Amino acid sequence: VFLRSAWHDPDATFVGFKGGNNRVNHGQLDLGTFVLDSQGERWFSDLGPDNYNLPGYFGSGRWKFYRNRAEGHNTLVINPDAKPDQSLQATSSIVTFRSELERSLAIADLTAAYAQSATSVRRGIVLLGRRDVLVQDEITAEKPAEVWWFGHTAASVVLDASGRMATLT
Repeated sequence: VFLRSAWHDPDATFVGFKGGNNRVNHGQLDLGTFVLDSQGERWFSDLGPDNYNLPGYFGSGRWKFYRNRAEGHNTLVINPDAKPDQSLQATSSIVTFRSELERSLAIADLTAAYAQSATSVRRGIVLLGRRDVLVQDEITAEKPAEVWWFGHTAASVVLDASGRMATLT
């Protein structure tokens, strides 16, 4: 899914958001990842493919490489001791999509990617007022879970005093 504030404005805000299938050839464990551009800057990036010549890249060592794992993308890792960090067989669908003038959104059901750790995982991306982006994760688990939220950026990042909010410049 792509959400954008304008087509011909170089300072437009756009976000690309991925569901899909972890089983595809050359695939990575990247269900729920996103990229974000705004004000002429790339704020959250995808690292792209790795070197196919790395030892074991297309064999048993594939999921040892950072760029292939969920942690190498702008997505979640739930209970990081789980190996691999998303199910290799998982698929994810966009279950809700709306495109409106002041509020566009998409929601992906990521439950299959994290079935070993959670009973429901949904990620929503909302473009508000053609300018602001909200990423919202809703996770239900039968027992407490450790959740890591990954975002790859070249920006300078400063956390607020609570450690729950970050400012990127």
